[in-house]
Amino acid sequence: MAVACSAIAAAIALARRRQEYGGLALVFAAAAMIAVSTAPPERPTAHAGRQDAPSDILSRVRARAGRSIDATFGDDAPLARALLIADQRQIPTEMRDRYAAAGLIHMLSISGLHVAVIAAAIELFFQVARMSRRVSLYGAFIVTAIYVAIIGAPPPALRSSAMLGAAMASRIWQRPTSPWAAWAIGAFVPLYQPRTALDVGYQLSVLGMCALVAAGVVWRRHLANRLGGWKGKVGRELVTSLIACAVTAPLVAWVFGRVSLIAPLSNLIAAPIITLAQPVLFLALLAAPITALAHFFAQAVHPLLFAFDWVAWAAASTPGAAITVATTLTTAILAAVAAVSLVVACAGRFPARPAITGLAALAAMVVLPAFPSSPNGQVELHVLDVGQGDAILLRTNAGHWVLLDAGPAWQGGDAGRATVLPYILHRGGTLEA
Repeated sequence: MAVACSAIAAAIALARRRQEYGGLALVFAAAAMIAVSTAPPERPTAHAGRQDAPSDILSRVRARAGRSIDATFGDDAPLARALLIADQRQIPTEMRDRYAAAGLIHMLSISGLHVAVIAAAIELFFQVARMSRRVSLYGAFIVTAIYVAIIGAPPPALRSSAMLGAAMASRIWQRPTSPWAAWAIGAFVPLYQPRTALDVGYQLSVLGMCALVAAGVVWRRHLANRLGGWKGKVGRELVTSLIACAVTAPLVAWVFGRVSLIAPLSNLIAAPIITLAQPVLFLALLAAPITALAHFFAQAVHPLLFAFDWVAWAAASTPGAAITVATTLTTAILAAVAAVSLVVACAGRFPARPAITGLAALAAMVVLPAFPSSPNGQVELHVLDVGQGDAILLRTNAGHWVLLDAGPAWQGGDAGRATVLPYILHRGGTLEA
């Protein structure tokens, strides 16, 4: 129904040049993307000749795309799968750890950067084909929405698509839109799927976009007139990277127990590489039926993927690139207060008060570890659900961990690395056995 309404609204908008119908087309297209990418609840009934649900069709298309990527990219297939269809299952554990230490792990998932680059490339294609500006915007959004639906509509991509729809609607209506309003529209995705709010990727995506908007405000108000030319371009990207890493650092520390100190620099170098590589990857996937053409694009993008992986390796190999942190609820709250204060200070017209609040929170974080809590003399038993079975740990009153069972292993990883170690790092202490 949403697809049909989207097509009708788009046709009326093009025929009558009515902007409100264009907005309806974008809204219905977004609804269709969410609807078809969400698997319906399973029911115990079955009927002969029953047609597959849209989510089943998309799953088959996604599986076929994965096979095409494997056949086209060869050794680059694990990285191409992550960047094209949000499939990280083939990425080795050591590669995942390398990207995490470099602060680039978020680039291995389909996020706002990837969706925006693909949408811009599609819009450019329509413009080169001499399509009108309105048709180019409609076409770019619809193709991007279909792509996001095919890859399963991961929460970060879903948020980015909602924000993209708002931005394109403002361009069609030729009305200015506040970046904070567009960000808020993307942050409302959990109203349809409440579980999305618990997804770490979605949380990082929302925080990262918030930091980008705040960084843009800081640059325009305080730095744009002081730096020009290439210094201005590099300075803007560096300021944006610093603020984004600072705002997302508390959540990263709380969830993963590790913070990458080199992330601002590595993101500054890696972002342009991904911006160039993503459209070529997308072209290789679209050209999969024509083997020779698909291999041509795969060979063309290989140097970019190699450079991207080299940046991750070089950043992760730098001494002190990442530090392990043991966060408590109190320090996490203080870090969150500092991050929010940073955003408010950057975006607000009166930054003094939030800046003082943020500095006070940071000072409390530094002083708090000097007053450790006294041991209670008890041994704690921790049982973790790791899928197939449980992982069992003991924690002594001195803060030492004793590992009795780490859980199962699978191709490309194990429960010890994926669940147990982050759990221990999150709560602090040392692992004895």
